[in-house]
Amino acid sequence: MKKLIALLFSALLMCSVQAAPLTVDSLTPRTFDTIVSDQGGFLVEFSFLLGSGNGILGLGTSDLELTAFTTWLTPSTGPGSFSPSWTSLTTDPDYGFSTLQFQFAGLTNGNYYTLHLSGTGAPGASISTLITAVPEPESWAMFLAGLGIMAAIARRRSTPHAA
Repeated sequence: MKKLIALLFSALLMCSVQAAPLTVDSLTPRTFDTIVSDQGGFLVEFSFLLGSGNGILGLGTSDLELTAFTTWLTPSTGPGSFSPSWTSLTTDPDYGFSTLQFQFAGLTNGNYYTLHLSGTGAPGASISTLITAVPEPESWAMFLAGLGIMAAIARRRSTPHAA
């Protein structure tokens, strides 16, 4: 009985351990949601581990109009922050929804970062944002080389051989 109680107690302790930040890589994009306050502003902070790639790409949508947004990235170790390589905010004039996009480049995989996203918009607007890692150039090169080899094999098999 004592062993059973000790086992249950240790299992309870293991379940209460705080989870590590989510890993973001090109195969596992992550999403986070927020709502614009009654005063018309929003601020989101999202911590993550960059599992692969050398940057992140973000895409957000809002059911109501957003008037402005800004984003920056801070590393978990050391001072400083990263500014985005580019940002974009578009609003559909007919339906009133907005789309925001951003990209950060020059990051180091295996490091922890916190993404900060803030802005203004229609009170009560719901914003859903997806971020994913940008693959490293070496990954694209390997992919294209493999695709070329597969095309060469398929072409060789499809050409008739002279008897």
